[in-house]
Amino acid sequence: MKSSNRHLGLALALCSGCALIEGVTAKTVVAGSVFATPELALTGWLDVTPEVAASTWVGEREDELSTAEPKPVLDASVHLAFDGRRVKMPGRGDGLYGVSSLDGDLIYSAGATYEFEVGVGGESYGGRTVAPAPLGPTGLVLAPAPTSRADLPPGVLLHPKSTALTVTWPLESGRYAYLTVFRADQATPDRPELVFDTRPKTAKEILDFVTGNPPTQLEIPAGTFSADGVYAVVLVAANNGEKVGDVFGVSAFLVGSGTAQILVVGDVTL
Repeated sequence: MKSSNRHLGLALALCSGCALIEGVTAKTVVAGSVFATPELALTGWLDVTPEVAASTWVGEREDELSTAEPKPVLDASVHLAFDGRRVKMPGRGDGLYGVSSLDGDLIYSAGATYEFEVGVGGESYGGRTVAPAPLGPTGLVLAPAPTSRADLPPGVLLHPKSTALTVTWPLESGRYAYLTVFRADQATPDRPELVFDTRPKTAKEILDFVTGNPPTQLEIPAGTFSADGVYAVVLVAANNGEKVGDVFGVSAFLVGSGTAQILVVGDVTL
């Protein structure tokens, strides 16, 4: 049975919800995301299932002027509404609420408005974001351009060892993007090793991610490809939406999708 790539889709939302609480002055903090992450499949090397994962973090300060860290809200009513559907997001502890396409009725629908609906103490909070066009399998432009080889499966390309790689993507698929690179392990094709990651992890990085001038290309350093192997370059691109209710003014409501390119590096026989 294939493994879920939930670790690809939920990780940004997990750290976003927790880290955004630092330096916040509004009383209620809500941060949400919906990410459609791609399948990683190569016989004998990669076997990771595609997934749509949604998560929301809810926190609350004692008052609007408090400088103390907000406390996670454990009893919020949280739903995600889109395309005439309304999906409940169960609590997962520490103020985090989430749902996966592997668990329920969650899909990625380009052009749909995803509404994060949060009820706390009789008040409504949240945000909404229009889902951008999905990234297709040919959505990434890589430089230097990978090359082909007659014995490689369709869609699998060659990349020179110890060579940096620049990645660009169509901005209509999302202005905010992050990269992850995984190296396949034949012993555990459902759990590839994470070797590069640009997801924001600190409060400052997350705020910069949603409020700064987002880059239009990302670079993977040469050292990422220093070992022979099979790699998956995964890019997730998203748009940020607007808040609803008295929510911290720089909250993140990110909705987007990802795509992947599988690369062979060095002396590898498939």
